[in-house]
Amino acid sequence: LKATPAPIAVGDGSLSELLLALPRDGKGADLLAYIYYPGNSRYSVALVDGGTRQARWRGPLLSKNAYQGQLALAPERVYLTDGDQLYALSRRDGGVLWQAALNVEPVQGCESCLLAVGDNVAVLEKDGGLQVFSGASGQPAWQQRLADRPRGLVAAGDRLVLVSEPAGNEPHQLSLIDAATGKPTLQISPACPAA
Repeated sequence: LKATPAPIAVGDGSLSELLLALPRDGKGADLLAYIYYPGNSRYSVALVDGGTRQARWRGPLLSKNAYQGQLALAPERVYLTDGDQLYALSRRDGGVLWQAALNVEPVQGCESCLLAVGDNVAVLEKDGGLQVFSGASGQPAWQQRLADRPRGLVAAGDRLVLVSEPAGNEPHQLSLIDAATGKPTLQISPACPAA
């Protein structure tokens, strides 16, 4: 006989999609997951104890399309998008630390369009806008319209890495941007030696 694990139920909701496995004390991992509530067809995010299969916490009730949003982790916060809204939840108890409006929602299916960078969170929007918020307060830090929308965001320490496409015969430019201020800290234009 083969043992089948019991399904994970969270209150009147059920596990919809596993987002991340987070290391825990001892063996195993806790699960960060979307929870679906069939009564109102809405979602929330929950941290499920990997040992007991019970919710440690549940985040706020989100929209019917929240599962299409993005998720990023910081040491003390869980960031997530729901349409054009950005949330910061406490990793300790799931409480909403802040909520901010985005100009435009991120690209659906882009796993790196929401990125924790230092004590900031960056959002790459589907229209090529880049918005950065203070992770602690949710206040907008800076924003920029990117001429060439990258496929996702990349960080190097506390800096964002942006590559600009050349115009004509100009070389590509790689810029390391301070996530707190939006100012370039290093710009490189690599070139191949003449043959």
